[in-house]
Amino acid sequence: MSLSTEERPDLEDFLWYTEDVVYDGVPSDANIIDNIGPLTGSWKALIIYDPNNEYDSGAMEFLNVALTGAAESLSLTLDWYQIFWANEGERFDETDMEDGVFLGKWENGGLWASGAGTIHLTQFYELNGKQYAVGTMDTPDGTPALVALVRP
Repeated sequence: MSLSTEERPDLEDFLWYTEDVVYDGVPSDANIIDNIGPLTGSWKALIIYDPNNEYDSGAMEFLNVALTGAAESLSLTLDWYQIFWANEGERFDETDMEDGVFLGKWENGGLWASGAGTIHLTQFYELNGKQYAVGTMDTPDGTPALVALVRP
């Protein structure tokens, strides 16, 4: 069975993160994945901008991410889908936006990749037949952001 997804994500795909992991961390019974081998392919992704509401720019962005390459030279391709701006209460379609490409490396059980900002995925794990990844993003304008990935 290939753990991969081309389906578009929605909030239900990330309740594991927004209601649990963001507060309590990775579950203690998760199997940590510490090499890039089983992680390539496509993922559903969520970026939460301004998670502590310090910059009045809170948003949730849904996208698909393709992870390709090897430890020394990897690529994250971000296929934008939609963003929901909390302060405006509005959702915007981003399917026509050009994909974002981030290039980086696998190091110390996680990965970093730079493009328009830098993504740090610090923990990958498997639980109940699904794969998960969590981390942060340094955005170009300095707004903090959280990142979560999932695939069945």
